[in-house]
Amino acid sequence: MKTRLLLIPVFFVWYCCCAVSQDINSALKLETKRNADESVNILARTYSPGTFGIVMEFTGLTNTSHPRWSYASVRGSGTVATLRPLSSEQGVGYSYVYTYNRGRANPRHSASVTYRLPFSAGKTCLCNTLSYLWEDIRDRPEEWHPWMFHMEKGDTVFAMRKGRVVDIHDGEDPVSDSAVVSYSSHSNKMIIEHEDGTLAYYNVLEKNSFMVKVGDIVYPDTPLALAGSFDKIYYQVRVNVRMLRVDFGKMSDSGDLSDALYYSDINPVFMTEKGPAALIPKESYKSVVTVDIVEAEMTKKEIKKRAGM
Repeated sequence: MKTRLLLIPVFFVWYCCCAVSQDINSALKLETKRNADESVNILARTYSPGTFGIVMEFTGLTNTSHPRWSYASVRGSGTVATLRPLSSEQGVGYSYVYTYNRGRANPRHSASVTYRLPFSAGKTCLCNTLSYLWEDIRDRPEEWHPWMFHMEKGDTVFAMRKGRVVDIHDGEDPVSDSAVVSYSSHSNKMIIEHEDGTLAYYNVLEKNSFMVKVGDIVYPDTPLALAGSFDKIYYQVRVNVRMLRVDFGKMSDSGDLSDALYYSDINPVFMTEKGPAALIPKESYKSVVTVDIVEAEMTKKEIKKRAGM
């Protein structure tokens, strides 16, 4: 622990909130800048595409009225907090802990957004919801809406809406040659961040079949990868759309800062042969892809480029 008249950060602690292919601990770093007026800027720099939400607890503050808790979202780089001195004759003293995770907390997701079913246009697939594996030891989240689509070997998985690929994990083989495996944490996957800050997770993808790379912008007609399998028998893709949340009140019981930052699922409305609809488990749906669905979130420049103009 390093201390110097409480004029520099006394310690830093960061937490890992979820595991993705990149070590989340290396995706973002904080640094500080002391200004001529004795104010202090706490800056963040990200080393992975996409947006990150950061929560901070100031465990020690002197000569400033900054709140104990703060939240900020950063993409690339930005200011997380500015500590302004009460008295310009002395510096600000501070110490803090922080945690972060992928996404922008409490985004404004519109209920009018219609998602494309993640398989080939005109194809019909059975869908089902997924159970919560940890239900015996913890309460299932109030918002829990992961979907599984039963597919065939060689089927293509498509993006459900426009976004940027922010993470890919590839290289995992099926874990069994028999139909006994229904879940494995070791599956090939992809995360796409949408413009509104929500995140789409695509899980159980075929090894070495990815057709996009991290940083690419994708649209509802963009092929992502091939459907995968845990057992080389049943092929599928599992998707869920998540929203990062921040609530400092959730720390009241545990006292753990990481509890203030968590995810909840969105139950998307998908375009089906009967029009936009919320999916019903154990029902089959045909993928319908219209020009409106594909171009819904495109810029005018993107629409012209797509039309070859």
